[in-house]
Amino acid sequence: MNDYFIEFCERYDYPKQAIKYLLSSYQTLLSHHDAFSIFESFVKQYEVDETFEIKNCYPQLEELASKTTINPYTIYLLFFLSLSKSTKKKYIAKNYSIDIYNESMADLKYKMLECYQLHGVYGNCVPWWEDGFFQLTRVGLGRLQYEIIENDTTLVINGHLISQGDTVVNIHIPSSGPLTVQDCIDSFCKAEEFYKEYFKGRPTVFVCHSWLLFPHHLEFLPKNSNILNFLKLFTIYHTEFDEKKSDLWRIFYQDTNKPVSELPRTTSLQRAYADWLLQGKSVGCGEGIFLFQNGKIL
Repeated sequence: MNDYFIEFCERYDYPKQAIKYLLSSYQTLLSHHDAFSIFESFVKQYEVDETFEIKNCYPQLEELASKTTINPYTIYLLFFLSLSKSTKKKYIAKNYSIDIYNESMADLKYKMLECYQLHGVYGNCVPWWEDGFFQLTRVGLGRLQYEIIENDTTLVINGHLISQGDTVVNIHIPSSGPLTVQDCIDSFCKAEEFYKEYFKGRPTVFVCHSWLLFPHHLEFLPKNSNILNFLKLFTIYHTEFDEKKSDLWRIFYQDTNKPVSELPRTTSLQRAYADWLLQGKSVGCGEGIFLFQNGKIL
Protein backbone atom coordinates (compact mmCIF):
# COMPACT_ATOMS: atom_id res chain seq x y z
CA MET A 1 0.00 0.00 0.00
CA ASN A 2 2.94 2.33 0.58
CA ASP A 3 3.75 2.41 -3.13
CA TYR A 4 0.10 3.14 -3.92
CA PHE A 5 -0.01 5.97 -1.40
CA ILE A 6 3.13 7.51 -2.87
CA GLU A 7 1.81 7.24 -6.44
CA PHE A 8 -1.56 8.69 -5.48
CA CYS A 9 -0.14 11.59 -3.48
CA GLU A 10 2.45 12.48 -6.10
CA ARG A 11 -0.25 12.47 -8.81
CA TYR A 12 -2.01 15.27 -6.92
CA ASP A 13 1.21 17.03 -5.93
CA TYR A 14 0.90 16.58 -2.17
CA PRO A 15 3.63 18.37 -0.20
CA LYS A 16 6.59 16.07 0.42
CA GLN A 17 6.23 16.71 4.13
CA ALA A 18 2.63 15.49 3.97
CA ILE A 19 3.58 12.30 2.12
CA LYS A 20 6.30 11.52 4.65
CA TYR A 21 3.91 12.11 7.55
CA LEU A 22 1.15 9.96 6.04
CA LEU A 23 3.53 7.07 5.31
CA SER A 24 4.90 7.22 8.84
CA SER A 25 1.38 7.26 10.28
CA TYR A 26 0.42 4.26 8.14
CA GLN A 27 3.44 2.36 9.43
CA THR A 28 2.30 3.14 12.96
CA LEU A 29 -1.12 1.74 12.12
CA LEU A 30 0.46 -1.39 10.65
CA SER A 31 2.42 -1.96 13.85
CA HIS A 32 -0.81 -2.14 15.87
CA HIS A 33 -2.04 -5.45 14.47
CA ASP A 34 -5.49 -5.50 16.06
CA ALA A 35 -6.24 -1.92 15.05
CA PHE A 36 -4.98 -2.47 11.52
CA SER A 37 -7.09 -5.61 11.19
CA ILE A 38 -10.24 -3.61 11.96
CA PHE A 39 -9.13 -0.77 9.66
CA GLU A 40 -8.48 -3.19 6.81
CA SER A 41 -11.81 -4.94 7.34
CA PHE A 42 -13.59 -1.64 6.67
CA VAL A 43 -11.55 -1.12 3.50
CA LYS A 44 -12.41 -4.61 2.24
CA GLN A 45 -16.07 -4.26 3.14
CA TYR A 46 -16.27 -1.07 1.09
CA GLU A 47 -14.70 -2.92 -1.83
CA VAL A 48 -17.19 -5.81 -1.94
CA ASP A 49 -20.40 -4.49 -0.35
CA GLU A 50 -22.34 -2.01 -2.48
CA THR A 51 -24.66 -1.22 0.45
CA PHE A 52 -21.81 -0.38 2.83
CA GLU A 53 -22.08 3.19 4.17
CA ILE A 54 -18.64 4.38 5.16
CA LYS A 55 -19.98 6.89 7.69
CA ASN A 56 -21.00 3.98 9.92
CA CYS A 57 -17.38 3.14 10.67
CA TYR A 58 -16.28 6.69 11.60
CA PRO A 59 -16.78 6.21 15.37
CA GLN A 60 -14.63 3.08 15.33
CA LEU A 61 -11.95 4.81 13.28
CA GLU A 62 -11.70 7.43 16.02
CA GLU A 63 -11.34 4.64 18.58
CA LEU A 64 -8.53 3.15 16.50
CA ALA A 65 -6.84 6.54 16.41
CA SER A 66 -6.89 6.79 20.20
CA LYS A 67 -5.43 3.29 20.55
CA THR A 68 -2.59 3.93 18.09
CA THR A 69 -1.72 7.56 18.99
CA ILE A 70 -2.48 8.52 15.37
CA ASN A 71 -4.31 11.81 15.06
CA PRO A 72 -8.02 11.13 14.28
CA TYR A 73 -7.87 13.51 11.33
CA THR A 74 -4.94 11.55 9.93
CA ILE A 75 -6.59 8.17 10.28
CA TYR A 76 -9.55 9.49 8.32
CA LEU A 77 -7.30 10.56 5.47
CA LEU A 78 -5.46 7.21 5.53
CA PHE A 79 -8.84 5.53 5.33
CA PHE A 80 -9.92 7.55 2.30
CA LEU A 81 -6.60 6.98 0.56
CA SER A 82 -7.02 3.26 1.16
CA LEU A 83 -10.56 3.31 -0.22
CA SER A 84 -9.58 5.28 -3.32
CA LYS A 85 -8.12 2.22 -5.02
CA SER A 86 -11.49 0.46 -5.00
CA THR A 87 -13.29 3.73 -5.69
CA LYS A 88 -11.56 3.93 -9.06
CA LYS A 89 -13.08 0.57 -10.01
CA LYS A 90 -16.51 1.78 -8.88
CA TYR A 91 -16.25 4.91 -11.05
CA ILE A 92 -15.19 2.82 -14.06
CA ALA A 93 -18.03 0.34 -13.44
CA LYS A 94 -20.48 3.24 -13.55
CA ASN A 95 -18.95 4.45 -16.84
CA TYR A 96 -17.51 7.57 -15.24
CA SER A 97 -14.37 8.79 -16.97
CA ILE A 98 -10.96 8.69 -15.33
CA ASP A 99 -11.01 12.49 -15.40
CA ILE A 100 -14.13 12.48 -13.21
CA TYR A 101 -12.49 10.05 -10.80
CA ASN A 102 -9.34 12.18 -10.66
CA GLU A 103 -11.24 15.43 -10.17
CA SER A 104 -13.36 13.84 -7.43
CA MET A 105 -10.42 12.34 -5.55
CA ALA A 106 -8.60 15.67 -5.74
CA ASP A 107 -10.91 16.81 -2.94
CA LEU A 108 -8.80 14.78 -0.49
CA LYS A 109 -5.90 17.16 -1.07
CA TYR A 110 -8.05 20.27 -0.75
CA LYS A 111 -9.44 19.08 2.57
CA MET A 112 -6.03 17.95 3.76
CA LEU A 113 -4.57 21.42 3.21
CA GLU A 114 -7.54 23.01 4.98
CA CYS A 115 -7.01 20.64 7.90
CA TYR A 116 -3.34 21.57 8.05
CA GLN A 117 -4.12 25.30 7.98
CA LEU A 118 -6.73 24.89 10.72
CA HIS A 119 -5.16 22.28 12.98
CA GLY A 120 -1.53 21.93 11.96
CA VAL A 121 -1.94 18.27 11.00
CA TYR A 122 -2.19 16.52 7.64
CA GLY A 123 -5.53 14.77 7.71
CA ASN A 124 -9.23 15.29 7.14
CA CYS A 125 -11.34 17.10 9.74
CA VAL A 126 -14.63 16.78 7.83
CA PRO A 127 -14.85 13.07 6.98
CA TRP A 128 -18.61 13.25 6.49
CA TRP A 129 -18.00 15.55 3.52
CA GLU A 130 -16.13 12.87 1.61
CA ASP A 131 -19.02 10.38 1.77
CA GLY A 132 -20.51 11.63 -1.47
CA PHE A 133 -17.35 11.13 -3.50
CA PHE A 134 -16.89 7.59 -2.21
CA GLN A 135 -20.56 6.63 -2.44
CA LEU A 136 -20.64 8.15 -5.97
CA THR A 137 -23.38 10.67 -5.24
CA ARG A 138 -21.10 13.72 -5.62
CA VAL A 139 -18.50 14.26 -8.34
CA GLY A 140 -15.84 16.74 -9.33
CA LEU A 141 -16.21 18.12 -12.84
CA GLY A 142 -13.47 20.59 -13.59
CA ARG A 143 -13.27 23.50 -11.13
CA LEU A 144 -16.51 22.67 -9.29
CA GLN A 145 -18.28 19.76 -7.62
CA TYR A 146 -21.88 18.63 -8.01
CA GLU A 147 -24.65 16.42 -6.70
CA ILE A 148 -28.33 15.91 -7.43
CA ILE A 149 -30.77 17.23 -4.80
CA GLU A 150 -34.42 18.27 -4.55
CA ASN A 151 -35.11 21.98 -4.88
CA ASP A 152 -36.11 23.61 -1.58
CA THR A 153 -38.49 26.28 -2.87
CA THR A 154 -40.69 27.34 -5.77
CA LEU A 155 -39.35 30.02 -8.12
CA VAL A 156 -39.89 31.41 -11.59
CA ILE A 157 -36.56 32.02 -13.33
CA ASN A 158 -36.59 33.61 -16.79
CA GLY A 159 -40.10 32.31 -17.41
CA HIS A 160 -39.32 28.80 -16.21
CA LEU A 161 -41.18 27.43 -13.19
CA ILE A 162 -38.90 25.61 -10.77
CA SER A 163 -41.05 23.92 -8.15
CA GLN A 164 -40.19 22.75 -4.66
CA GLY A 165 -39.10 19.13 -4.92
CA ASP A 166 -37.85 19.40 -8.50
CA THR A 167 -34.53 17.78 -9.34
CA VAL A 168 -31.70 20.32 -9.44
CA VAL A 169 -27.91 20.19 -9.55
CA ASN A 170 -26.27 21.45 -6.38
CA ILE A 171 -22.89 23.19 -6.77
CA HIS A 172 -19.99 22.99 -4.32
CA ILE A 173 -16.86 25.11 -4.58
CA PRO A 174 -13.66 23.43 -3.37
CA SER A 175 -10.76 25.53 -2.09
CA SER A 176 -8.61 24.63 -5.08
CA GLY A 177 -7.40 28.01 -6.28
CA PRO A 178 -8.77 30.97 -8.28
CA LEU A 179 -12.47 30.90 -9.07
CA THR A 180 -12.64 32.35 -12.56
CA VAL A 181 -15.87 32.68 -14.52
CA GLN A 182 -14.40 30.85 -17.52
CA ASP A 183 -13.38 27.87 -15.40
CA CYS A 184 -16.87 27.83 -13.90
CA ILE A 185 -18.57 27.95 -17.32
CA ASP A 186 -16.34 25.11 -18.51
CA SER A 187 -17.38 23.14 -15.43
CA PHE A 188 -21.08 23.91 -15.94
CA CYS A 189 -20.78 22.55 -19.47
CA LYS A 190 -19.37 19.29 -18.12
CA ALA A 191 -22.15 19.11 -15.56
CA GLU A 192 -24.82 19.82 -18.18
CA GLU A 193 -23.59 16.81 -20.13
CA PHE A 194 -23.10 14.62 -17.05
CA TYR A 195 -26.63 15.22 -15.71
CA LYS A 196 -28.50 15.44 -19.02
CA GLU A 197 -30.63 12.37 -18.29
CA TYR A 198 -32.30 14.27 -15.44
CA PHE A 199 -33.41 17.18 -17.65
CA LYS A 200 -34.08 15.53 -21.03
CA GLY A 201 -33.53 18.55 -23.26
CA ARG A 202 -34.79 21.11 -20.73
CA PRO A 203 -32.43 23.66 -19.22
CA THR A 204 -30.27 22.30 -16.43
CA VAL A 205 -31.11 23.92 -13.13
CA PHE A 206 -28.11 24.74 -10.93
CA VAL A 207 -28.38 25.85 -7.31
CA CYS A 208 -25.80 26.82 -4.72
CA HIS A 209 -25.89 27.61 -0.99
CA SER A 210 -22.63 29.25 0.03
CA TRP A 211 -20.91 32.07 1.88
CA LEU A 212 -19.58 33.07 -1.54
CA LEU A 213 -23.13 34.10 -2.51
CA PHE A 214 -23.60 36.52 0.39
CA PRO A 215 -25.21 39.46 -1.47
CA HIS A 216 -23.54 42.10 0.70
CA HIS A 217 -20.23 41.15 -0.91
CA LEU A 218 -21.28 43.67 -3.53
CA GLU A 219 -20.76 46.38 -0.91
CA PHE A 220 -17.26 45.58 0.28
CA LEU A 221 -15.32 43.17 -1.92
CA PRO A 222 -12.97 44.55 -4.60
CA LYS A 223 -14.81 45.22 -7.85
CA ASN A 224 -12.54 42.82 -9.77
CA SER A 225 -13.10 40.03 -7.23
CA ASN A 226 -13.60 36.52 -8.62
CA ILE A 227 -16.11 35.99 -5.83
CA LEU A 228 -18.21 38.90 -7.07
CA ASN A 229 -18.07 37.61 -10.64
CA PHE A 230 -19.18 34.18 -9.41
CA LEU A 231 -22.02 35.68 -7.36
CA LYS A 232 -23.30 37.62 -10.37
CA LEU A 233 -23.90 34.36 -12.26
CA PHE A 234 -26.80 33.58 -9.91
CA THR A 235 -30.22 34.88 -9.05
CA ILE A 236 -29.96 35.12 -5.25
CA TYR A 237 -33.31 34.12 -3.76
CA HIS A 238 -32.47 33.84 -0.07
CA THR A 239 -29.97 35.49 2.27
CA GLU A 240 -28.93 34.24 5.70
CA PHE A 241 -27.09 36.26 8.34
CA ASP A 242 -24.76 34.20 10.50
CA GLU A 243 -24.25 35.59 13.99
CA LYS A 244 -21.83 32.76 14.78
CA LYS A 245 -19.66 33.73 11.78
CA SER A 246 -19.22 30.01 11.12
CA ASP A 247 -17.67 30.44 7.65
CA LEU A 248 -14.93 32.91 8.59
CA TRP A 249 -12.48 30.02 8.99
CA ARG A 250 -12.49 29.76 5.21
CA ILE A 251 -10.90 33.20 5.09
CA PHE A 252 -8.80 33.44 8.27
CA TYR A 253 -8.22 29.76 9.17
CA GLN A 254 -6.49 29.36 12.55
CA ASP A 255 -6.72 33.11 13.19
CA THR A 256 -10.52 33.17 12.97
CA ASN A 257 -11.11 33.63 16.70
CA LYS A 258 -8.69 36.52 17.11
CA PRO A 259 -10.09 39.97 17.92
CA VAL A 260 -11.23 41.66 14.73
CA SER A 261 -8.46 44.25 15.01
CA GLU A 262 -5.86 41.45 14.97
CA LEU A 263 -7.17 39.47 12.01
CA PRO A 264 -4.56 38.87 9.28
CA ARG A 265 -4.62 41.09 6.21
CA THR A 266 -2.41 39.10 3.89
CA THR A 267 -4.92 38.82 1.03
CA SER A 268 -7.35 41.29 -0.49
CA LEU A 269 -10.20 39.06 0.72
CA GLN A 270 -8.88 39.14 4.29
CA ARG A 271 -8.47 42.92 4.17
CA ALA A 272 -11.99 43.42 2.83
CA TYR A 273 -13.54 41.15 5.44
CA ALA A 274 -11.51 42.61 8.31
CA ASP A 275 -12.58 46.13 7.36
CA TRP A 276 -16.22 45.03 7.06
CA LEU A 277 -16.14 43.35 10.48
CA LEU A 278 -14.48 46.39 12.06
CA GLN A 279 -17.57 48.36 11.02
CA GLY A 280 -19.70 45.95 13.03
CA LYS A 281 -21.29 44.54 9.90
CA SER A 282 -22.90 41.09 9.65
CA VAL A 283 -21.69 38.19 7.55
CA GLY A 284 -23.62 35.30 6.10
CA CYS A 285 -24.41 33.32 3.00
CA GLY A 286 -26.83 33.20 0.13
CA GLU A 287 -28.81 30.72 -1.91
CA GLY A 288 -28.69 31.18 -5.64
CA ILE A 289 -30.05 29.59 -8.80
CA PHE A 290 -29.62 29.81 -12.58
CA LEU A 291 -30.66 27.88 -15.68
CA PHE A 292 -28.06 26.62 -18.13
CA GLN A 293 -28.49 25.29 -21.65
CA ASN A 294 -26.18 24.67 -24.59
CA GLY A 295 -23.20 26.07 -22.73
CA LYS A 296 -24.84 29.33 -21.64
CA ILE A 297 -26.59 30.76 -18.60
CA LEU A 298 -30.15 31.70 -19.57
